Amino acid sequence: TDASVASNLYVYGSDTKIVCHGTGDPVVEIRSLGNKTGAVRFHNSAGDVDEGQIKYEHSTNKMSFTTDGIERASIDNLGRFRLGSDDSISSFLWTLMSS
Repeated sequence: TDASVASNLYVYGSDTKIVCHGTGDPVVEIRSLGNKTGAVRFHNSAGDVDEGQIKYEHSTNKMSFTTDGIERASIDNLGRFRLGSDDSISSFLWTLMSS
């Protein structure tokens, strides 16, 4: 609970998992101070960095989804959904309008 503590939690083993269990509404929370980025990253044993990830950028209020090291989809601060990367020629952008 102390934001000044910098440490890592490592869980080793075969088929390991982290379980959040409670009788109320369990939450997994990632806190980023200031305009930093929070992410859940998926790596393989070869050490590929950012192979897959779900990322939230507080500076732009954008959530993005990455596979094979490439951003494949995102939702921006206006609620627009983009399929493909920001710089992809073949990306598609949808804006959902509320009534």
